[in-house]
Parts: sequence; structure tokens; C-alpha cells
Amino acid sequence: ENRTNKKFEYKITRKLQTTKELSDDELTNNEIIDFVNIHKTKVMEFLRSVSSGDLNKLYDICYKNLIEYDDINNNQFYENLLKLLSDILIKIRNESLNKNRDNHLHHVTDAVVIACITPSLIQRVTKYYKFKDQNRINKNADDLINLNGAVNKNYFPIPYKEFRDDVKNRIYQRDYNNLLNTIKDMKCYQDVDEKFLNNLTVVYPSTAPITKETGPLHQETLFGERMGVITKRESVKNITFKNIDKILDKDGGNNVVYNAIKNWLNTPIKERSEYPLLPNGQEIKKVKLVETDKPETRIKLGEKRFAKSDDVIRVDVYKKVNDDRLYFVAVNAYHLACQKINKPFTYLVWYGAGNYEVISSIDINRMYNRILKLYRNTLVEIERTDGSKGLCYTGGLTNGILEIYSVLGDGLDLVYDYKLMNLSNENRYRLSVSTIKYIKVKQISVLGKVKDYGVSPSLSKVG
Repeated sequence: ENRTNKKFEYKITRKLQTTKELSDDELTNNEIIDFVNIHKTKVMEFLRSVSSGDLNKLYDICYKNLIEYDDINNNQFYENLLKLLSDILIKIRNESLNKNRDNHLHHVTDAVVIACITPSLIQRVTKYYKFKDQNRINKNADDLINLNGAVNKNYFPIPYKEFRDDVKNRIYQRDYNNLLNTIKDMKCYQDVDEKFLNNLTVVYPSTAPITKETGPLHQETLFGERMGVITKRESVKNITFKNIDKILDKDGGNNVVYNAIKNWLNTPIKERSEYPLLPNGQEIKKVKLVETDKPETRIKLGEKRFAKSDDVIRVDVYKKVNDDRLYFVAVNAYHLACQKINKPFTYLVWYGAGNYEVISSIDINRMYNRILKLYRNTLVEIERTDGSKGLCYTGGLTNGILEIYSVLGDGLDLVYDYKLMNLSNENRYRLSVSTIKYIKVKQISVLGKVKDYGVSPSLSKVG
């Protein structure tokens, strides 16, 4: 697994014989599968023995291991193992060619490179491209022209001998003890004092919280109310078997409408009339659907006029006396606008996925004690009820589900380091608020240093 990319997965599927003969590559593919199935234990044992090696030297490492391998005299085993290794290497190298910018630590690397650029280097690069545009150098060359017009291959000199290893360790190392031990073994750090080592920290990408408290009061679509539920008018051409059961009062007064639309949907498209027809021949062009049966979850704008709230501006966290649970409230622009004019309104106080209490703005501070205001991109440390704990940035809150963002950006810290979440293909992560044991806001500097976090265990005050 590479810390800056998704975990590499090697997948191979059997190619089936059709009317067309299998190609040589497809035959090799099937041979590899048969080979692994027969010798699975030995193959896995061998791969584990070489997996920690340098990718660029993996083939050589494998070859050296094979010389000492029990089955080296078995030529067929040897050949098939090399086929498998070659296929793995090709897939890894092809995947590594695809740039992955999800991990935010590349911004730190960019900053380090920029800090190493000197005025003279800028002049040399400028002159190189000037000469190149004038066809005065070989266009296929990557050489750099120095100020005297001579070719200089050392176009980006490293500042000191261990620079590359230092950058990889200081930026990408996630474990404090490994970071410290590597530094102690490097020659360029031999003269540093104890104070420097004590102030050493793991680097985290810094993102500023969005503290702006203005925005649209609600979404544009307006809804009505009837029979105690929120309704919306919908074109009959948008009705499918997925939403037909949402027709208002389908088992009562609108049962005739429901059946007419259902028969219309069951009719082949080429044989349908343009619109469903009632028994009296009247066309059905619009129909009322149940938008939600929970009116308290919508903003009431007036008599039988409702709307959905817009984006969450912040999430407030509350506690009750003699209650260990945390309670979460999604605060939006409508709430803040009502507060300014002292207009009463209601909050949904969430204590689990789909579980909430409806509390008036007048009663909330009497019944609960607010302990945190979490704006988007607030850095927090979360501990879940299962004991997993780690850093993340906060997002919005929907139906008792708190959205969190990976600090590193690629999700690997949430999944592999902290064990807070399972891997998500969408790179979006959500926690039911009922699974959060505690949540604490952390301070992070613009240089990526988190106060009392990612430092020596003797200095850490986390938890």
C-alpha cells in the first residue's frame, strides 16, 4: 500500500473460450490463474517474502529469492511464478502512471520545492525555454542552459545530500516514532538539540474553517400541505413504478387516479395515449405526491407553504445533564435569520440516524447545554463508541448522519490509520451521531502542526 494512493489490488479473471481462439496473452492469463490455484500457499508465502522491497528492484529481489527457493529445479513452477510477477509489476506500474492528487500532502511537497528555488535557477529555466522557443537547442533534450549558454544537466540541484529522503520522511511519514527514528539516523540532523526533537511533529494539511453565517434561507422549490403531510405537484410523465406509491391518498380518494396511471405505465410505450385517462376520458397531467410525512423537517413559510432548508452552515453539539449521549443540530441560514429578529422556530435535535427530537428555539438552551460549534472544515478529534479514534474535518449533518472529511484527502487516514470508517469509492464518509463517544476541536497552524497531536507521546495531551 502506498500512503499517497489507494491500496493496490491485483485482480485477474479467467478468459473463456468463445468462437474466437484465445490470444497468447489470454492463454498466459489462464495459466497464471491455474498456477496460483494449485500452489496458492507457496505463492502467497513467496510474495510476502518480497513485498517489502523497492518496487523498481522487485524483479531482481524476486529472482534472488527464487535461486534459494525449494522449487527452483521445477522449471514449470519457476516460469509460471515469473509470469505472475511480471503481470503484477506491469499492473502496478500502469496504475502508478495515473496521477492521484487526492492526497493533500502533495501541496506540502510543492511548497518545499518552491522554497528551494533560487533567483539564479529561475533565470536559468527562463533562458532554457527562451533558447528552446528559438530552436537553439535540441527540442527532445531535457538539459538546462546556464547563464553562459552552456548545457547543464544538473538543472535542479538538491540543497543537501539527504534531501529526498528527508522530504519523504518529514512530509509523508504518519507515525511519530518512525519519523523520529529516521531523523536520528540521518547525518544532516546529527547536530540538532533535544528541543528541536521535542518540537518535531507529523505534518497535517491545514484547511481553514468556513465561518460565514449567511446564505439562502431555503431551497427554491415550494411544497404544500394536505392531510397532515407535505405534498408536491409532479408531471405525470415523471411518474414511474418507483414513485407511483407516493401518490397522495392512493388508497382513498385518489385511488381512481392511481389505478389509471398504473394501467398507463403497464401499457407498452408505443401503444400509450399521451396522458393517462380517467374513466370519464379526462386526461391526468399533474398529480400530487407525498414529499414527506414529517412536516417538522421542513421550513414553514406560511399557511400550507413549506420549503426544504438550504446548506448547513454549522453543526452545534449539545449535551444533557446526567446523559452521556451527544446531541447534534444542523444550523442553517433560516435559523440564524429568525434569531436576528427574535422569531420563534424549531430545531431538530439528532441523537442517531433517523432519530431526533423537535425542540423550540426558546427551550433548547433550557433543556440542553451547547458544548461545540462546528463550522465546515473544523478540525476535530473523534472517538467512536467502538474505541476507534482519529482526526478529521467536519462537514454537514443530514438525518442524524455527520459528514466528515479526510485530513489527508484520500481517506486512507480515516480507513487505515484511525479505523474510523470503511473504504468508500465515493471518498465521502459519514458517521451516525449515535456512534460518536466524544468530539473535540483541535487547533492546527498554517504549517500543519496540530497542537498536542502527532508529537512525542510524552508531550501529547490528547484524550
